Amino acid sequence: MSIPSFSQKAKISKAILYSSYNDVTFYVEDETMEHAYVNILNRLFNDEIKVTRVFPAGGKRGVLDALDLFRAGKIPSIQNKCFFIVDRDLDPFVDIDMKDDDLLIYLQWYCIENYFIEKSAVAATLQWKLNKAPEKAEEVINFDGWFERVKKDLFDLFVAYVLCRKYGLGENVHRAEYKFLEDKGYCVDREKFAQYLTQLKEKFYERGLGNEEAFNEEFIQIAKRIRENTTDVYNELISGKYLFASLEKYCTHICGKKVDKDLLLGSLVEKFPISRLDFIKDRVLKGVEVPSA
Repeated sequence: MSIPSFSQKAKISKAILYSSYNDVTFYVEDETMEHAYVNILNRLFNDEIKVTRVFPAGGKRGVLDALDLFRAGKIPSIQNKCFFIVDRDLDPFVDIDMKDDDLLIYLQWYCIENYFIEKSAVAATLQWKLNKAPEKAEEVINFDGWFERVKKDLFDLFVAYVLCRKYGLGENVHRAEYKFLEDKGYCVDREKFAQYLTQLKEKFYERGLGNEEAFNEEFIQIAKRIRENTTDVYNELISGKYLFASLEKYCTHICGKKVDKDLLLGSLVEKFPISRLDFIKDRVLKGVEVPSA
């Protein structure tokens, strides 16, 4: 195993420093979601387990490295139980081996953002902006209508990302989540997507992988396999970051005025049905002794 970098050591030291303030230590991927995870986990465990801090490890690789270090006994000062939460990403669709470990929890959907994009949470968030009761706000927002309008094009975009990853054709899902959205709208800009698809086809041909017909057939087959092997195809394939980007622009469209991105995200985190993450609760409670009151 490689020697941890300074940043890895710093993150591990922080976890050791704060471990006494947590009943369970959680490592997560993204620093930008640190506060969101604290809120989510405290809602999830409802005071059964105290979570004061979570520890971003710098992406999935960082979380998996931290797990390896923990298993190797190189984080010895953490006395409480540790769990390591990672996004599902495109891993199942690009044949990336998903590590099996009792302490490792893969999200069942693409990423954590997928879980709090939900109609009642959006209505409860925008009711004040719209000056309407939640039930009426839900009608005005028409969450299902928004999702129907964006899901097909986002599905196609992420199928293209899978194809890109599979054949190493260049930049894919790590592109900015707003890049393919309409400049003044909330749907995928089909012209931008068509340009991206053309770039992939050219690289596919340059690599000697086949002509346009072969590319199109591979695209169709990938889409078919994804549909056949998923339970919730859109939440498993499409990143919640992309869905949130579209939703943010849609909320601005509905309200007729700018909706603050951070406040929208924070409110959704506080209001989405927390039972969506019961699989995390079940895994953790099965592995720890719940402190007595």
